[in-house]
Amino acid sequence: MAEMRRLERECRIFTRYLTGRVPEDYVGRKYLEAFSTRQQVQLAARGRFDHVLLALAGTHSWLTRITDIYSRFFCSDSVVRRRLVMLLAFIESDAVSVNRLDSPTCGGMAGFVIGMSLRGLVSGLLLLPALLTLLPLQLLLGRGNRPGRVV
Repeated sequence: MAEMRRLERECRIFTRYLTGRVPEDYVGRKYLEAFSTRQQVQLAARGRFDHVLLALAGTHSWLTRITDIYSRFFCSDSVVRRRLVMLLAFIESDAVSVNRLDSPTCGGMAGFVIGMSLRGLVSGLLLLPALLTLLPLQLLLGRGNRPGRVV
């Protein structure tokens, strides 16, 4: 029961990171179902550092962002990335949630360029504290992740 509550919380935090909102019922149900099937093995942490990443990411959407940015460059097959990719698939297959991802923003080309530049700047700025905190932890705890599987 405690594990289900933790997974529900994780789903809310990860969905908030991906869409800015809480998950629809369908998305939450599908996320929990994934852990009661054979996929559970693929969604499990593969080492001590993976456990740390998952614990941090499941705390707050900002920490999810930091662990995702770090994982993208230094351990792309982390449990956080695998779960985010799975959750993104559920969001994209839900008629209500997909509109949160595919909604156009106003501002034309100039708005697009400014928005993407700001997102890139924020990601770059967050990579520095991620490197300073997570790289030493990864070196201390051991890799435990094979790179290059999840985009």
